Amino acid sequence: MNNLKTKIMNKKLLLFVICLMTISFANAQITSIAIVGDGAGGWPTGAVGEVDAHQMTTVDGGLHWTINNLVLTNGAVKFRGNNSWALPYNWGGSTFLSGTGIVDGAAMTSVAGIYNVSSYNISFNKTTLAYSFAFQVISIFGDATPGAWTTDTDMTTVDGNNYTLSNVALVPGALKFRGDHSWTLPYNWGGTVLPSGTAVVDANGFSIPTAGNYNINFNVTTAAYTITSSLATKGFNTSTFSVYPNPAQNSWNFSSSNENIESIQIVDVLGKTIRSSFSKSNFVTVDASGLNSGIYFAKIATASETSTLKLIKD
Repeated sequence: MNNLKTKIMNKKLLLFVICLMTISFANAQITSIAIVGDGAGGWPTGAVGEVDAHQMTTVDGGLHWTINNLVLTNGAVKFRGNNSWALPYNWGGSTFLSGTGIVDGAAMTSVAGIYNVSSYNISFNKTTLAYSFAFQVISIFGDATPGAWTTDTDMTTVDGNNYTLSNVALVPGALKFRGDHSWTLPYNWGGTVLPSGTAVVDANGFSIPTAGNYNINFNVTTAAYTITSSLATKGFNTSTFSVYPNPAQNSWNFSSSNENIESIQIVDVLGKTIRSSFSKSNFVTVDASGLNSGIYFAKIATASETSTLKLIKD
């Protein structure tokens, strides 16, 4: 009887050791990690030899994995290793934008934001399973900017698509937009036209003509931009614009305390003009009915200056 018990225990111990060795061997054999899911362009089809489209990279032997500037839409996403669903190398999660991966867990629900798509820098730790999704960093750079050609001035964003800076001090010189503090293409942009237009990848910097404070908007998807003087800055025309109600349901009312408003263009977040007014008055009403709820911008021009106001449609 004792011999039988001993044999059974030895078999169990052997199976346990084999399992440990198998796990260790599998852990040593992971060669890739990728982002997959309909939030990242679609799920793998299962075709033989298929390689996941959004491969992450590692510089420390496979512990930390990253991918930058990956555009996500609203949908489901997972991490998976070796272009396969073989366990334990597929991970879901319960939270977005950060959390701890769950082996074979439910997919995370990616959030694209109000602009339909957002660009993320993503990291994943294979050992702790900690992950994070962070919006791409967009900054202004150049001798016209506060950091000159030495330090980036980061813009702010709430959706990973439209980036802004308010009342930033600029001096005469060049200004460029760039991503993640790097010159990596296609994430550096310049141009020649002020105060607004579409930036050009790897072009020369915008030439800022006059020292002063500026409001800057940049859409990383369409490259649409505005670079306009802050209205209250000394040295610029100080006519004051106002808009009400904002948020609005049916219409926005714009007023100027000094000059007549020559034109108003209402643009969406992709830079497309959807309403225009050329009333040439110091009080202008623009119809907002029929527009989808969300954020818009009003490009206002007088005879001497231009400005951009942020609008909200309920």
